Amino acid sequence: MLIRKRFLNTKVKILTGVITAGLIIGGSLLTLPTGQAKGVVSDDYPLNDSTHWNTEPVWRDEFNGTSLDKESWNVRSGGWGANHVQSCYRDREENVNVKNGSLNLVGLYKPGERCSGNEKSGNFTSGFVETKGKKAWTYGYIEARIKMPNNKSTWPGFWMSPNGSTYGSWPRSGEIDIVETKGSNLNYAAADAHWGLSTGNKKHAQGRDLPAGFKDTTQWHTYGVKWTEGKLEYYIDGVKFHTVNGFGQPNAANTPYGPFDKPFFLRLNLAIGGDYIDGQGSKWSNAYNALAKYPKSFPATMSIDYVRVYERRTAKEVNVPDNNLRTQLNKKLSTVLSTNRKDDQKITDVELEKLTDLNLDAADNASETDKIHDLTGLEAAKNLKTLSLKNNSVFDLRAVSNIKSLKSINLTINR
Repeated sequence: MLIRKRFLNTKVKILTGVITAGLIIGGSLLTLPTGQAKGVVSDDYPLNDSTHWNTEPVWRDEFNGTSLDKESWNVRSGGWGANHVQSCYRDREENVNVKNGSLNLVGLYKPGERCSGNEKSGNFTSGFVETKGKKAWTYGYIEARIKMPNNKSTWPGFWMSPNGSTYGSWPRSGEIDIVETKGSNLNYAAADAHWGLSTGNKKHAQGRDLPAGFKDTTQWHTYGVKWTEGKLEYYIDGVKFHTVNGFGQPNAANTPYGPFDKPFFLRLNLAIGGDYIDGQGSKWSNAYNALAKYPKSFPATMSIDYVRVYERRTAKEVNVPDNNLRTQLNKKLSTVLSTNRKDDQKITDVELEKLTDLNLDAADNASETDKIHDLTGLEAAKNLKTLSLKNNSVFDLRAVSNIKSLKSINLTINR
């Protein structure tokens, strides 16, 4: 048998060659390199749920360059007129930079710095980036890997705002807070959503019941939200810790899933000072107290390793031109999926991903017309671990050469 395609892996190469009928490769099995196992966190975590979610991002920024991608991001400049935030946001390299594979938002003590905003603004600068007007999505799974600063008076956030005011100004068109932390408590993280009719007639749904073992926001953690119709599900390190089901009254939207049924854009910012840090008038809500007690905590840096956006998937039909392979696959799927399937039934990629151990052996006395010749279509069975093709007539393994989970293939007596 001639194997026309090489199996290539970072660890192993299996070279092409001629194999005579009846020879068993690798003893009795052709053993392939085992891919690195992904840690299992939760079945409904989108990156662990390939049945319902595409596990390749529809958009991503890995921050591997030396400057911010201005095709995707804007840098906000000016003050923030709410919650008594003290920092002035600046479009400067010292406040917003991309270095060493991360986006860095940096808070600095800058005596004499002034900006528009509330009465406390000034003497501190920081960074704020957003995809407003450039990148926005309706529904999906949005995740970032972030290391928060170690400074008592910081309020970092990863959040989303509506790309247009379809239902009116805040909070009528909504806000999705994927994570907010505060430097006064490095074991604190919260998710939230805001909606309502006015600043005095609004609702929010905060979640702070964190996954077991979560601690120290100054270490790298992933923070994400799975946003679907009528539901927001929040994750830390792949573990769901908060859910908002439905968006009850008061609500300015006259739609079942509003206001969270329109495009939202991404925001990342590092606020210095502000009421969110333990309440108005609290010690660490005033950044001068942090500066006095911990002067070396400035600069304060929020680092973002990546931001990724994933979409839900739609099952796609797989081309399986070999009728014998199609028949065998439908028989196997009948068992795995507990359904009655026809031999010539259409097969989807989602269905093939359910297969892990696949025996496609032909009978010892099988005629050539009853054997499998073409493996095209099996490339979609990306969770296969073992594959047996004894007594068939397979000459080309390209269809399975890139299945990372595949550990062994039995190719006994392929003519």
